[in-house]
Amino acid sequence: MIKQNFLAVIVTAATLLAGCNEKEAKQTAPIELDTMDKKLSYLFTFGNASQIQDLGVKFDVEVVRQAVNDANNGLESRLSEEEAQAVSRAFQRMKRESAAKAIKENNIKLGAEYLAENGKKEDVVTTESGLQYEIIVSGDGETPTLEDSVLAHYEGKLLDGKVFDSSIDRGEPAHFPLRGVIPGWTEVLQLMKTGDKWKVTIPYNLAYPDGTRGIDAGSTLIFEIELVKVIKGRKN
Repeated sequence: MIKQNFLAVIVTAATLLAGCNEKEAKQTAPIELDTMDKKLSYLFTFGNASQIQDLGVKFDVEVVRQAVNDANNGLESRLSEEEAQAVSRAFQRMKRESAAKAIKENNIKLGAEYLAENGKKEDVVTTESGLQYEIIVSGDGETPTLEDSVLAHYEGKLLDGKVFDSSIDRGEPAHFPLRGVIPGWTEVLQLMKTGDKWKVTIPYNLAYPDGTRGIDAGSTLIFEIELVKVIKGRKN
């Protein structure tokens, strides 16, 4: 009960601050933090208010005041334990979603900046979709169609250079149907000839927009792809 009330005081204090409007803030004289109680009250409020506001929570000031009064008067919470737990779970979900959104937006921004700079290089070709490639080795074999499969060696990296997947490390080329890979791969494989080895930069929207294992949402990906063999008609 003590822990629950303590957390309730922190949250209600934070929401009270967030719910104050600009006019009220201007009319309120600064409070001198001259006791430990005042300092703790300020610390917990200041530390949590901005986090809660960032989630877009809109507060009812009267409800907040009621909660503070109830707590100060030693009354029981107006939310049952089950209701409080449900609210807590929803709040934690909001925090996770907010954090994930921030990560995705930052990755999209970093990817756009990288593509803009990379596209200025003389040997880099940018396609209409925004995908970029640079020829490392030129082959002279056949080019796959959308109905084919391929054997390909590849290494995939994030913008920070971290390798997230590699057929080279596994010691054998991977088999892919062109209709069974990410859009960036489907596009670039139809531009390559057997024997080609290219460095390919794939924008997030042609890769895994919402992320996958080992790859955060919004990530631009860099691959080195060697087209080893075309398998006609998607047969093994």
